[in-house]
Amino acid sequence: MIVLKEWRQILARAALFLAVTLLSIGMPVASDDFMDDQVVVGLVPGASIDAVNQRYGTHTLEHPPGNLDYLLGTQPGQNIDALIQQMSTDPDTDYAEKNHTSETAEGIQGTLPAVDRSANLDTYQAQPSAAAVHADPAHAFATGDTVIVAVVDEGLDPANPQFVGRFAPGGFDFVDGDALPWETRNGIDDDLDGQTDEGYGHGTHVAGIILLAAPTAAILPIRVLDDEGRGSSFRVAEGIRHAVAHGARVINLSLAVRKKSNLIGKAIREAQNLGVSVVVAVGNRGLELMEHPSDESDVIAVSATDPAGVKVPFSNYGGSVTVSAPGSDVLSFYGSDTYARWGGTSMAAPFASGGAALLLERYPTLDGRQVAAKVRQTATDISGLNPSYAGKLGAGLLNLEGLATVAAATTESVKVRQVPTGTVVSWQVAEGASSYDLVRGNVGSLSDTGTQVQLGPVVCLANDTPSLAGAPDPDIPSPGQAFFYLMRTGSPSGSSSYGNSSTLHARVASSGDCGL
Repeated sequence: MIVLKEWRQILARAALFLAVTLLSIGMPVASDDFMDDQVVVGLVPGASIDAVNQRYGTHTLEHPPGNLDYLLGTQPGQNIDALIQQMSTDPDTDYAEKNHTSETAEGIQGTLPAVDRSANLDTYQAQPSAAAVHADPAHAFATGDTVIVAVVDEGLDPANPQFVGRFAPGGFDFVDGDALPWETRNGIDDDLDGQTDEGYGHGTHVAGIILLAAPTAAILPIRVLDDEGRGSSFRVAEGIRHAVAHGARVINLSLAVRKKSNLIGKAIREAQNLGVSVVVAVGNRGLELMEHPSDESDVIAVSATDPAGVKVPFSNYGGSVTVSAPGSDVLSFYGSDTYARWGGTSMAAPFASGGAALLLERYPTLDGRQVAAKVRQTATDISGLNPSYAGKLGAGLLNLEGLATVAAATTESVKVRQVPTGTVVSWQVAEGASSYDLVRGNVGSLSDTGTQVQLGPVVCLANDTPSLAGAPDPDIPSPGQAFFYLMRTGSPSGSSSYGNSSTLHARVASSGDCGL
């Protein structure tokens, strides 16, 4: 039986034959920069798309519900540039533009993955790129647990065992128009660039890097690119909006659009206004250039270095870069059961997406601008390694441990969790606090005198450690014994008071306080 995806492959071969035939007789095929015979328009509130279509001889191809953006088809031979100029001045339209092509930066650069059949989960986790961003020590404090990260790309391979239990519900395929956002390849050079299926594996590889940085994040796969790594600005905008609608807190865009798109910029701003972090690769041309949409305001724009923090030759750079991350010879998942090494800013961006997930696990109310600020604040300075690119590689090299430990809250908190080696206590200091204590006490020693809550003897666990930290409790009470952790900020060591209880009675330790 021929299934739907197989029919699509048959049709793709037929389409390729038709494209070659049309090329040979001088008829137009898709441009490198935009989709032929299509325009994208945004209407002003109250305007009628039917009136616009009648006015310009266009027709509606797609209109996702809930917005005023339309993909329109034009008449054969219609001058697209002249049409857009007319539509842009129409009082019924907010903007009009071509449906620009989008592509992975590696597709533009022409780099392909190198399958590494000797690699395994251990070599993936222990690779130099992970060490460069301090991934392992970061995971003692945060793992990105349940934070939804959307991979808006060319699909993922659901058969890869490393994805088991890691997909968030709601993935979608905007290329084939179904709820199966899985990567495919048809063995055909559909874009006639001399390479076949060069986009295959890109989404799986990107998602694997996100999980390298944030191993318990939830991946939301959204397919907007085909097996050549190509798509359109309309599809990318659909993918961004779908990600937001399905709970993504981080959106990874390891892709570039050849021309600036009002529609993509609009979709990104909508996401940011709802608190979503948008992470974008800056491009692989080796130029002082921010590929769109990395040039949008308040995105986390990522350039690429080697594991030592030295800029790689292919990476774009510029004053609007947020941070750099490893993007050279990065090992990640490929296909259903293998690993591959790939280089590009597409590989650097997902490290930052994973880093955002670590931070959002700890501070779920931060918005995209606040996350970007913390990414900058915690980065490792690499200016001395890159004197020719001063101020053009962002704040430095991404530091996952910094994001997993930085203070970013107005109040303190304590978190206790079990790990295979025992109980780990993590504590968060209120941002800006200069002093704090963390203690543990025995619930059996608690008493209320009517004016005070007596805590009894307490054990000092942390005394003015400068940032969030976490470590095994050095003296876990015996099994079955009830105990508590208590933290205070802003009080000098030696003070026995730990604020007020719910009855407004002062909480006082009898001994063991930090500094007593």
